[in-house]
Amino acid sequence: INNYQKAIDIDPKNLMAHISMAKVFFDTDNTNKATEFSKKAISINDKPTEPYFLLAEIAKNKNKLLDAEKLLLLAQKKNRGNANQEIAVAKNLGKLYLSQKQLQKTLSLAKDIYNRYPTDRSALSFLANVQLINNHKENAVQTLYTLISLDKQDTKHRQTLVNLLITNPSKKGEILKLLNEISLIAPNNLQTLIQKAVALSKLKEYSTALKVTKDIEKIDPKSDTYLAIRGEIYLAKNELNLALSAYQKAYIIKPKGKYLFLIADLLSSQEGLAEAIIFLNKELKKDNKKLATHYKIATIYQQQKKSTEAEKHYKIVLATMPDNTLALNNLAWLYYQHNDPKALAYAEQAYKLDPKSTAIADTYGSILLKNGKINQGIKILQKISKISPSDYNIQYRLADAYSTNNNYKKAKEILNRILNAEEDFSEKKSAMILFKKLNED
Repeated sequence: INNYQKAIDIDPKNLMAHISMAKVFFDTDNTNKATEFSKKAISINDKPTEPYFLLAEIAKNKNKLLDAEKLLLLAQKKNRGNANQEIAVAKNLGKLYLSQKQLQKTLSLAKDIYNRYPTDRSALSFLANVQLINNHKENAVQTLYTLISLDKQDTKHRQTLVNLLITNPSKKGEILKLLNEISLIAPNNLQTLIQKAVALSKLKEYSTALKVTKDIEKIDPKSDTYLAIRGEIYLAKNELNLALSAYQKAYIIKPKGKYLFLIADLLSSQEGLAEAIIFLNKELKKDNKKLATHYKIATIYQQQKKSTEAEKHYKIVLATMPDNTLALNNLAWLYYQHNDPKALAYAEQAYKLDPKSTAIADTYGSILLKNGKINQGIKILQKISKISPSDYNIQYRLADAYSTNNNYKKAKEILNRILNAEEDFSEKKSAMILFKKLNED
């Protein structure tokens, strides 16, 4: 501040010193001084955008959104004809409109910028981003094609196009063409190779994807990334032994919880739950404080119906993380299966922490019903049955709740629908028994 002030004393119209002083005061939360120096900078030269941005930010922080918009529109007006500055202002305005959920206003702004600077790459990039925010995917794709036609070395927007087209099988040829262009532009770029391998795997071009992982390995042999991608490819090909080997090697390099879970699941499917437990116990001997390992072994013990062991490991997780909703929910269900009254408290705690989780709401609703809180249980099951209409286990439990509450008509309607769908679900046998009983009565 002292040095900037000396510069201003030497030259009272030193624009950069005033702007820098405004930034320092803004960063140190002295908004009065930041405002003073920003306005002084504008009085010296009303074109630079930084003072307007600072004043707009101050207005936003005071919740004076209209004032912030006016300042940014003024900055845009002062810089009319200067593409770089106008686009910079437009991006700030866009953020303001998005914070107010004024998506259409953002789109109009982006279109206006594009109409005046149709060959400016920044204008096109801004338009494409706004189109995506407004869920105008097809328009965004066309904008991105225009954008990459202007720059043969643009890998960023080619990759964005790949990500947009990847879900459409009919676009496979276009995607492969884009991937080839990216490879030619940046043949040894690690991030580009990773994105290429992942995209090829999604396109089921597994052999080519595996070749790309070898290129990744050459560039970064000590990384777990190429092994993780190989694991995903082998899983997609149902080559489970190779997937297991890839994840085991990745886990040695970087012992992530994700790899641990995948290894345990693959061991379970290949060699049985007992082998998975041996693996997880070995990991706990190395580090007994790894909560992910405790959680995973608890879920396997629960599958094996070894309730005491499962409970012990869930409790270890909750001792350190009392708000772990997964452990709370699973422990609640464990107690529910054994008619333990502690089930309700755990289920309620999990539900309060994450009421939007279908699995947690299902557990809580079911336990409420078992505890005689029928209306409360029905209310929760009704809510999640609308969110997950194709989850027939939830639909069955709602039907069962209606039946318990003597609302046989609604119960039969649900059971008739889910049984006629001819899809398997774990509660199907119970649903058939209930449906038969209701029709007999």
